[in-house]
Amino acid sequence: MTEEEKYSTYEQNLKVHQESKRNILNIMLSTSMPHQLQNIKTILWINLLFVGLAAQYLRDIHFSVYHLFFYIPVVVSVSLLLVAMLNKRFKWYGGYDDIDYSYTLYEEDKPHASMLATLLKNDDIAIKENRKIMKHIATFMHYALWSTLVAFISFIFIVALNQDYKGGDKIMADGKKIEKPSQQPVNTTPSNESSERSDKNPTQQK
Repeated sequence: MTEEEKYSTYEQNLKVHQESKRNILNIMLSTSMPHQLQNIKTILWINLLFVGLAAQYLRDIHFSVYHLFFYIPVVVSVSLLLVAMLNKRFKWYGGYDDIDYSYTLYEEDKPHASMLATLLKNDDIAIKENRKIMKHIATFMHYALWSTLVAFISFIFIVALNQDYKGGDKIMADGKKIEKPSQQPVNTTPSNESSERSDKNPTQQK
């Protein structure tokens, strides 16, 4: 194999390798990272749903220490998710935008191979950096999921511990029962005594 054939084979291999790296980077930018962002939004909406349910249910229950086991994990989870969403703004796109560098390659013996090698290197760096970003965000999501799970268990525990009504009586958070005032039926039938009085004292008409 001549030197020119070796260079042609090397150049083709670089091109195939660079295209492969670029495809991996495109999948990360168009699928993996947006999918991770969608998961963050889903967990965030679950926490907001818990807050809405708590606002409707826990407002009639006397505040106790058990409520902290619900509200604190929700705040922690939402905070972690917001930080993760802010980190999603940073992405590495690879490629190479320095046009002046492209002009300097004409002075070399193998300009095409040198440019392919540069693109391959930058795409490889972009893939590694994006993986670091995704791994960093996955850590926030992991702890956010655990906080959401703790909030869910706490909410179920509070609901089970504090029933609004049990046997027609309201149950307070301290276990005391507030009985409803009994309502006596109103008797609209006049009594015999009042009837007798009306008979004894008839109304005189002029």
